[in-house]
Amino acid sequence: MSTDKKIFSLLLKEFPEELISWRVGATTKDKKKGIALAYIDARDVMRRLDEVLGPDNWMDTYIESPKGRVFCTLSLRIDGEWISKTDGAGDSDVEAEKGAISDAFKRAAVKWGIGRYLYDMPAVWMPINEYKELVGNPWDYMRKPANKPSSEGQKPPAAPKELNKAQNTAPKSALLPDDIEAEVVKMEAQFGETTTAEMVEVVASAWRDWALENATAHPSVMTRAGAAKRAALKRINPGA
Repeated sequence: MSTDKKIFSLLLKEFPEELISWRVGATTKDKKKGIALAYIDARDVMRRLDEVLGPDNWMDTYIESPKGRVFCTLSLRIDGEWISKTDGAGDSDVEAEKGAISDAFKRAAVKWGIGRYLYDMPAVWMPINEYKELVGNPWDYMRKPANKPSSEGQKPPAAPKELNKAQNTAPKSALLPDDIEAEVVKMEAQFGETTTAEMVEVVASAWRDWALENATAHPSVMTRAGAAKRAALKRINPGA
């Protein structure tokens, strides 16, 4: 294994469960359940870099854009050559300036593979209390096996019937808003709130134009695109 591949594999390693923290993402309308989102502390990212590369072989620099976004460039020295990756973040809700720096640093580290697996974890809904805190251990919910019915003694499912024209043209109501919200939250964690809203708005517009020509085959595209767009915009501007 080459040096760079070995380093990358070490950076990709999962963190011990006790180092993973959790916060609440989207919540249900009754505020009784929320999505558990996993994250790591910036200090643990620094420790990983020190352990894999040594403190003299990595460095981080920051710039702020005119719009107030903080960008971190994380550079690693591999085989004597400095290689850099950059990512940014907007102000966080807590300690805006320090939060933006920390978030930008962690997002730049994700580009090097550190903590990247956290973005692939399933969105799990958990009970929350009146203070919007998770009730219970998120790992217990992550480990729950899927409840799949046994196929023993069951007949194979019947082939789906062809939909008639009325079914094709009728709008579908099962939009699963909680699932849409969950996907928006995961995008926010990776790209930031403002960027997510912009991306979803562009996609929604493109879908809407496409759906006008294909409404018969895909009657719910416009509605789904609009729901996703509203979910993203509502999260960055709750009063809208």
